[in-house]
Amino acid sequence: MERYIDKAQQRIYLDKFGFSEFLDQAFVGKLKTYKFSPGEFMIRHGEPADHLWFFVEGRSKVFMTLENGKSLLIRFYAPPEIVGDVEVFSRTPYICNMQALTTVACIGTPSHVFREHAESNPRLLVFMCRNLSNKLANFNLLSAVNQKYTLENRVAAYLAAVSTPHESRHRISEEINTSNLTELADLLGSSYRHLTRTLKKLKNDGIIAKSGDDFVILDRKRLLSMARDIYSF
Repeated sequence: MERYIDKAQQRIYLDKFGFSEFLDQAFVGKLKTYKFSPGEFMIRHGEPADHLWFFVEGRSKVFMTLENGKSLLIRFYAPPEIVGDVEVFSRTPYICNMQALTTVACIGTPSHVFREHAESNPRLLVFMCRNLSNKLANFNLLSAVNQKYTLENRVAAYLAAVSTPHESRHRISEEINTSNLTELADLLGSSYRHLTRTLKKLKNDGIIAKSGDDFVILDRKRLLSMARDIYSF
């Protein structure tokens, strides 16, 4: 994590996504912008929720660590989002893990500073309540994902989210390679064998291809039609 000192850019972010409408100028002056590198954990399950973040640039994945040690994919984040809002009010440790897929920019404030400001800012509290309500509704949708959508749909959604442009094709990020398919199977609520069969089918259908240990997307249009924005609530 790297602190990024550029108040002008910070103001652009806040105005662009409407956050500045709910924040007093004195509070805005206390905010700081941070950047996270691809693959870097932004928050970890069980760690103290010491910051609230306004997610303003990049993409990340959110997943839970289960009691058996496995992980379960929750969703992908893209701007605008708020990170840590559940924990800042419940005063509990972070519930999920969040890992940057690209370079991510977040505008952050210590949790106790945010709570102090929110207590005297009714408009901000109303905004936060709406955001929390949306998260609750989306979490209810998540419970039906594995039942409603096939593994092929879920794999397509995941590959579409983590891929990045590379020359004339979209290369899937290095986390999707032969060495960690077991972890991916856990994330998608699947078995390793079922996942490898699904990837083989996508390959045979000409949608993806192997490139060494990695994959590239050959037909992004077909992949997106299968993905159906499953993890982009």
